[in-house]
Amino acid sequence: MSPDRRALLLIDLQNDYLARDDLVPPRAVLLERVAELLARCRSNGVPVVHIHTRVAADGSDRMPHQRVNDIWCCVAGTPGADAPEAAFPLKDEPLFTKTVFDPFSNPRLADWLHDNGVEHVLVAGAHTHACVRETALGAYQRGFRVTVVDDAVASYDPLHAELTRRHLDARAMRFVPVVALFSQDSPGQDAPAARVGARCVTAPTYWTHRNPARLSEIVARVSRADASTMDAAVHRANDAQLAWATLPPTARGVVLNRIADAIERQSDAFADMLVRNIGKPLTEARAEVERAIELVHVAVRLFCGAESWHACDRDVRVRRVALGTIAAITPFNHALGIALGKLAPALALGNAVVWKPSPYGATVAERVLDALADSGLPTDLVTLVHGDGATALQLARHPGIAAVSVTASETAGRQLAFVCAADFKPLQAELGGNNAVVVASDADIDAIARDCARAAFGFAGQRCTAGRRILVARDREAELIDALAVATRALVVGEPTDERTEVGPLIDVRARDRIDAVVNRARAEGAGLVCGGAIPNGFEHGAWYAPTLLRGVSPHSAVFLEESFGPIATVTPFASVDEMLALVNAVPQGLIATLYGGDAALRRRFLDATKAGVLKFDCMPSGVHAEAPFGGWKTSGFGPPEHGRWDADFYTRTQAIYGNAPRPD
Repeated sequence: MSPDRRALLLIDLQNDYLARDDLVPPRAVLLERVAELLARCRSNGVPVVHIHTRVAADGSDRMPHQRVNDIWCCVAGTPGADAPEAAFPLKDEPLFTKTVFDPFSNPRLADWLHDNGVEHVLVAGAHTHACVRETALGAYQRGFRVTVVDDAVASYDPLHAELTRRHLDARAMRFVPVVALFSQDSPGQDAPAARVGARCVTAPTYWTHRNPARLSEIVARVSRADASTMDAAVHRANDAQLAWATLPPTARGVVLNRIADAIERQSDAFADMLVRNIGKPLTEARAEVERAIELVHVAVRLFCGAESWHACDRDVRVRRVALGTIAAITPFNHALGIALGKLAPALALGNAVVWKPSPYGATVAERVLDALADSGLPTDLVTLVHGDGATALQLARHPGIAAVSVTASETAGRQLAFVCAADFKPLQAELGGNNAVVVASDADIDAIARDCARAAFGFAGQRCTAGRRILVARDREAELIDALAVATRALVVGEPTDERTEVGPLIDVRARDRIDAVVNRARAEGAGLVCGGAIPNGFEHGAWYAPTLLRGVSPHSAVFLEESFGPIATVTPFASVDEMLALVNAVPQGLIATLYGGDAALRRRFLDATKAGVLKFDCMPSGVHAEAPFGGWKTSGFGPPEHGRWDADFYTRTQAIYGNAPRPD
C-alpha cells in the first residue's frame, strides 16, 4: 500500500468503448497515457482496480437507452468486452463488473477499498461524461478523496465532459495529469516547465523529444507546467499588459521591429533548430524564418500607426481595445512562423500572451523568448508554459485568460471550443485541412504534376495546406496518374540538413507508424498503390515514410474523408461538374481548394459552390499570403481568420465613444 493509501480505479477500458472514432483523445493517445499511469502506479505500490461493464449474452441487463437504440457493448464473452493489452489486469489486480454507469452499484468495490485501507482514489478511463463522472461522485459520497487523472480519461461527448470537469472540480475533486501524481521522477532538462520573466521553472520530465532524422539523438527533455506555475505566468502577463496597452501604438511598433531584427540576425540559428527539432528540410526552414519576420512587419504596418481611433461623426468615435492576455497554442509543424503570426498582432494591438507551444517545438520557443527579451519587450509580456493538450485546456480555463488562439487538430479545437464557450471567451482556431486539388479536362497536366507532388508531399505532408485529395476528370485520370508518379518519384527524399531535400522525415516514429497504418487500411479498402507505401531504403534511422500515391480511392473511405497529415495523396476521378463539386465538399474540412483548368462557366461554379476558406485557380495549392485572411470553413476553422487586418477582429473589441471623451495621447 502506498504511504497516502491511494488506489487507481481504471474504468471501462474495454475494446468496444475504445473503438469509437469520435473518442477524445483517441484510443492510441489514451492508451499511451494509461500505460504510463499504470507503470507509475505499479512501481510506486499504488493498487490498481479494474472496473468493466459486462452485459449478459441475451442483453436482458442492458440499460434502457441501449435497449431503445439497439446498442450492444461489452457483451460477456466477446472480444469487445476485453481490455486491450496496454490496460489488461495483472494476476493480482482485482476486477469488478457492473451493468450501469456507477461502479459502486457493485457493493464489492466499496468493501474492497475499505478492507484495504484506501482513503484516496485516482480515477481514469472512459467515459468522462458518464462512468468516470459516476465513479468520482460515488467515491465522493462514500467519503473517499477523489483525483481524476486529467490526461488519462476520454469521452466522445466533449461538451458534457467539460461540464463534468467543472461540476467535479467545484466539489473539491482535483484534476491532475499523470506526471503530477508522483514526485520522485528525475527533473526535466533542456526546456523548463515554464519561463516567467527571467525565471525558469523546472519540473519532472514528461516528454523526451528525439531528432526525427536521428532517432538515437535526444533533442530535448521537456517539463510540464503545473497549476501554480501556470497561475503565475498568467497573472504576471496580466500585470505587464496593463502598462503595455497604454503605450502609443508607434511605441509598440518600435519594439516589434526590434524583434523582427533580432529574429533576422539569428535566422541561420533558427533555421538549424527547425531542421534538427522537427525535421523540416533546410530550404523550407529558411523560408519559414523569412515568413515569420514578414508576419511581424505586417503587424507593425497594420496596427502600430499613429491613429488608433476612428471618427464616425464629430461627437462619435470608435476605438479598438485590447482583450487582455491571450493564450497562444501553437503546433510543431511551423514552430516559428505560426507562433510569431499570433504573437506579433496580439502584441501590436496591446495584448499580453501566455504561449503554450508544441512539445516538439519547445526549444525553438525558448530561443524566441530570448530574442523577445533582447529586443526590449517588457518582462512578462510574453510568458511561456510547456505541456501537452491537457496543459492547453488548463490554460484556456484560467480565469486570467481573455481569449484563445490555437492552431491544432480538429479534436483539440473542438475541446477548446467547449472550454471557451463555457466562459464566453473568444476563440480563434485553425484546425487543419483535407484539401482538394481539381484537375479539369483541359488542364496542362505536364505543367502541374510537379506542383501537385510538392504540395502533397513537401515536408512529408505535415502541413494543413497540403493538397491531399486530387480529383481529376475521368478522361485524364490515367495521364495524370502517370505524370504524378514520375513527379513523386523525382522528389528528393533525404536528410533535412541537405539543401536539395524536398521530403524529410515525419515528426516521430509514432507518426510514421500511423501513416503506414492509414496506407494499409486504404489498400484493404480497395485503393491501388501507385508508388511509396513503405519506409525508404536507407532511412530506417529516422522517421521517414516514402511519398505515397494511391489511386482508385473511394470517397467513402477513411483516407479520403480524414486528414492524414502525412505523405499520402489520393487520386479520385469524376465524370461531371456536379460530381466534382460533391467530391470537393464531401469531407468535414474546408480550408483550401484548388482548380487547374476549366472554362469560365466551370470556374464560376467552382467559385460559387466550393465550401472552403481559401480558393486557388491555376496556382500552387500550398502557401498563403501574409496579409490575406487565413481561415477554414466547416471543421477547418472557428472564429475570425488569421493574418492581415483580420487579426484586429480577434485580438481587440470595439468600443464606441460618445461626447467629450479625452483624445488618446
